[in-house]
Amino acid sequence: MNLQKFFSNAQKNEWWDSHAITCFLCNNPDNATFFLSMLSSFLEKKIGKTIQNCNTESVDEAKIIAMLSCSFLGMKSTYWLKRMHSLDVKKRSFWIDYFSDYNGVNSIIICLKEFSKKSNDQMQFIELNVITDLQEMAAFISFFIPELSLYQVKDVARELFKRRKSISLDMASLVVKFLHAIGFDMVVLRAWLDDSLLHEQSLFSLSGYFFNKDMHSFFRSWQACSVKYPEIFWVSYWFDILWRAYYYISYMQNGESTAAKKIGVRLPFSFIQRDWQFVQLDELKNAITLLSTIDADLKSGMQISYGAFEVFFLQFFYARKNRINRQQLVI
Repeated sequence: MNLQKFFSNAQKNEWWDSHAITCFLCNNPDNATFFLSMLSSFLEKKIGKTIQNCNTESVDEAKIIAMLSCSFLGMKSTYWLKRMHSLDVKKRSFWIDYFSDYNGVNSIIICLKEFSKKSNDQMQFIELNVITDLQEMAAFISFFIPELSLYQVKDVARELFKRRKSISLDMASLVVKFLHAIGFDMVVLRAWLDDSLLHEQSLFSLSGYFFNKDMHSFFRSWQACSVKYPEIFWVSYWFDILWRAYYYISYMQNGESTAAKKIGVRLPFSFIQRDWQFVQLDELKNAITLLSTIDADLKSGMQISYGAFEVFFLQFFYARKNRINRQQLVI
């Protein structure tokens, strides 16, 4: 099933009830993380589907199976089993065998690069590829912003394809977030699209200064970049960068350089070459927690306080400075 057909089906509860397992197939799932996160939120808000998220990298297989096998008072739950594509071959093979024979009461959502075994009739497959067709891009926007007219979504799609031959799912998702923030304003959208393409390299520099904790260069760059994008963009951008950095470090520490290379595609070169060795996983966890409070305020319609991002940055910078000072005292 292609993405356009999925969008047509996914707004209907009866389609979700018609099968047990929804499997997204993507050549590089790490480049669809923003889209899948946005899709999860949409399903919960728009069609009332409660989704239980589970990270398969950190939760034991037996616990996941027990969870999938149980139901409360006969109620059907939906479990999104995340990071399955990052498991080693043996574990992925185990889960593919399990899904092939699954006949449990609950629904499952997964994302894999491929499904190498014959599936059962309880599975639906959706192919996630870059968007190269105007109609598909229009369907993407309409799915997440149904209040826009067909004329409006096609207008947005045309502007995108004037600038790029293909649109990644995460880029399409970012456009949707931008439209949510500013509404349908083609003048602003055109300026933003032009500006975002011009400043991709600036974002690499910004994140490079961030992980290097070069406060002077970072805040000078932040002052120039921050006004170019809405707050919702920056929340999404920093979430993406922090999680990629977290998994990159984790993979490198475990000797999984291939997995690290795949997830590190949007990380600054200085971080990949050397700076990852000087960042602690706890630092990133704490930064993500603080960023979550900014995200929660935005989603609840609250006006975030002046300087909220600056506080977030300073906490990250001084966390390492204090840690290094403590280490020097011990030495």
